[in-house]
Amino acid sequence: MKLYLDEDVPAAIADALRRQKVDVLTTQEAGNAQAPDAAQLQFATAARRCIVTRNVKHFSHLAQRAVCEQRPHAGIVLISARY
Repeated sequence: MKLYLDEDVPAAIADALRRQKVDVLTTQEAGNAQAPDAAQLQFATAARRCIVTRNVKHFSHLAQRAVCEQRPHAGIVLISARY
């Protein structure tokens, strides 16, 4: 599985995942820092990457909307702000 880490996920998480041989791309590396949430999901979908974010409020809404509109994506992982 290929992951796309939203900008609210610390770089240390990307580093730890890479040490485990996980394919990770961050929003900063992709040149998408400060892009709107919908654009982040759209980028992840086009890149066939599962987006990982701590932004539960906005991405849970985007996930529900994607289901209602039958728009597939590569997945959304919502993580707690307290990890």
